[in-house]
Amino acid sequence: MRVSIQLYFAVALALLALATATPAEDYDQAPAASTQRSWKRLLGFCILGMPLFGDCNNSPGGFRPPPPNPWQVPNPPPFGGGPQPLPPVGGGGPGPGPIGGGPSPTPTAASTSTPGPTGGATNPPSGGVTDPTSPSSTAPTAPTPANNSTGPTSPTDAPVPTPTDPAVPTKPTTIGTTASIWSYPQAELPSRTASTKPAGYTPTGGSYIWPWKQTRTYNFNIQYAQAAPDGFLRRIRTINGEYPGPMIEANQGDTLVINVVNQLDIPQSIHWHGMRQNFTNHMDGVPGVHQCSIPPGGSYTYRFNLDNEFGTFWYHGHYANSMADGVYGPLIIHSRNDPLKQYQHFDSERVMMLTDWQHDDSMIISKGLMDMSVGYRGSPAPPNPDSILINGIGQTDCKSMQQDVQCRAKQSVYAEVKGSYGSKLRLRIINTGTHAMIRFSIDKHRLQVVEVDDTPIQPVWVNELALNSAQRYSVVVQLNQGWIGDSFWMRARPAGYCLGGIKGPDISAVGILRYTDFLGLTWNSKPIPNTQPWHDLADIQKSPCVDLDETNGPLVPMIPQSAPSTYDTVSFHSSFGRFIDPASGKPFFGFGYNGINFNNYINDPLLAQLERGLDLNNSAHAHTAHFVFPTVGAVDIIINQEDTAPFAHPFHLHGRPFMLVGRGKGIMTPELLHTVQLNTQNPLRRDTVTIDHESWAVLRLITDTPGVWPIHCHIGWHLAVGKMGVVVVQPDTIKNRFSRPADWTNLCAGTDPDELGPARRAGLLPPQARARHYADEMAARPIEA
Repeated sequence: MRVSIQLYFAVALALLALATATPAEDYDQAPAASTQRSWKRLLGFCILGMPLFGDCNNSPGGFRPPPPNPWQVPNPPPFGGGPQPLPPVGGGGPGPGPIGGGPSPTPTAASTSTPGPTGGATNPPSGGVTDPTSPSSTAPTAPTPANNSTGPTSPTDAPVPTPTDPAVPTKPTTIGTTASIWSYPQAELPSRTASTKPAGYTPTGGSYIWPWKQTRTYNFNIQYAQAAPDGFLRRIRTINGEYPGPMIEANQGDTLVINVVNQLDIPQSIHWHGMRQNFTNHMDGVPGVHQCSIPPGGSYTYRFNLDNEFGTFWYHGHYANSMADGVYGPLIIHSRNDPLKQYQHFDSERVMMLTDWQHDDSMIISKGLMDMSVGYRGSPAPPNPDSILINGIGQTDCKSMQQDVQCRAKQSVYAEVKGSYGSKLRLRIINTGTHAMIRFSIDKHRLQVVEVDDTPIQPVWVNELALNSAQRYSVVVQLNQGWIGDSFWMRARPAGYCLGGIKGPDISAVGILRYTDFLGLTWNSKPIPNTQPWHDLADIQKSPCVDLDETNGPLVPMIPQSAPSTYDTVSFHSSFGRFIDPASGKPFFGFGYNGINFNNYINDPLLAQLERGLDLNNSAHAHTAHFVFPTVGAVDIIINQEDTAPFAHPFHLHGRPFMLVGRGKGIMTPELLHTVQLNTQNPLRRDTVTIDHESWAVLRLITDTPGVWPIHCHIGWHLAVGKMGVVVVQPDTIKNRFSRPADWTNLCAGTDPDELGPARRAGLLPPQARARHYADEMAARPIEA
């Protein structure tokens, strides 16, 4: 008996020692990790009175603290005392690891391992990526990132060279006898190496919300860095040296202040996707609509309130197509009003960002698309992605690359998310890509969808979830399909059907979901999963690209709100056609709304024109399809997507979220709207909707937010060739109440108001050219052997 007691205490003390050690966790916030370890230090005392693998609160998720009382806040800050931590937002913690390390003098031959996840095999995906925890792993050590609470970091280590002319690539090279590879000039690599977080982001404030409003300040440095997210080394754009950018967290009612310093050699701006910007329309971040761009070496401060928002949002560059080069990150807003409660609906949460990735700079691609005689990679059509990334990590087939670039098949690591066995994990998933709809799944785990964009909904269960560009979904995953240390493939596949088909190597990405114990330890875990995909996953080459409400029926918001009656109905007709670039006089393929292709006078914002009393119908610098809603009320906006090609466009409306009250096939007009049944009883509310080819949707908008609000396709290459219009809400209020801050005015000082912005420029669409030109586009695509 004495021996048994001694043995029991020895085991308890051993576990206590383990609890006080730093576990292999993926928390990216130091205070959050410290809190977890503090609870683990109590574990030894708890063990003395419970079975070896029991818990202290009799819950299936293992030992965890009870949720704190949000009203009992120690040491409240003095009134007006400046920003306070959330607990700490976005700073500290173990540093992110560099992406792929430094440049290699010569390309490394690709591994011959066979694709694992897509074919159901157990080997790593093509590209031969090694597990970062393996002793033979080549993954570099993690540097300590700059804390974004301490202000901008130092400038780039090396001067950025003047970009080379990307209009004409070098002669295509042939790899074997199967494919032609276009080789474009690559920018000189900066000495700085971007850092990333393969484990994603862990929001810290979901269970602890301050009872008073605060001002939260972030400092953003937009910088060049070198990175190889999928193994292909190139120059990218980062925020504070991070790719993706740092996470912003705040509470409903707070004020956000983001100081942005542009250290690039080109202008920049940032859009805060999903923010209502009520009476702060000039902070929405679209050059030529809301502001002039932040010049190279310049700075600008974005400041706006969060009175009406909570949920999953993100931010991204809105100058040209900067988000395609890395300027984006998550934005999470917490609230007591959120019906999705931690420790009730989920135990822990992570943010996951899915991205389509290109190996060439976006400016090279956009310039090619603006000239039909040149195109990009021999085609005037927008390109298919080179790879898919999960939290900035993907895999590529280096054998398909031209021989004069640096591509290392073993340079990437897997994105990996860990969760405690038996718990419920919330994944806030964001498609931060610029083109592809992405289908996400986890082997052996069903996904319980509980949030659409920023709207909590009644749960819907799926095996696979399709997200279009800019869309967000929260899913809850029950971690009960194995045992501690088990791992499962997470799969992110491009929806090839609405890309015109994907030929060549598989560009899908995989990540790892790994179970831990309640200490965050994985025990004797295998580095690579051996799981198989769901048998009923969609055929990416044949399955239509549609939203969840079209495949699973109406999605019902948890907070009911019926659609009000309307005082006006308007319609946008979106169509593909030939245009003339007024800057060069050359034709290109593009898109127009109502026969008008967006013309972006980047230094004379539409908002400033309205503030000066101009009418967009007769302004020389307002060449865009637009509708004006003068009073408070509600209107119906019909979007007709008239393409005959199988293109599904994600339409995003800035400002207030809309109510999706109807959709269907064919053409819808205001005169015919009364012939269809609309859903006005608690319809889905969101800000980005997918509309398939030859289809329509009706968006009911409450016009209580004055401003000029872009409505555009969120495929960056389509926006680059003119697929944008605007809606103007309460123009008289804009004229009477809009005051221009000094730093806002200074952005436009000394600029040319007649200048057309890069990529977001376009020309006149002849009236007869609204007809579909899909055959022309398909004929222009290069034929692959």
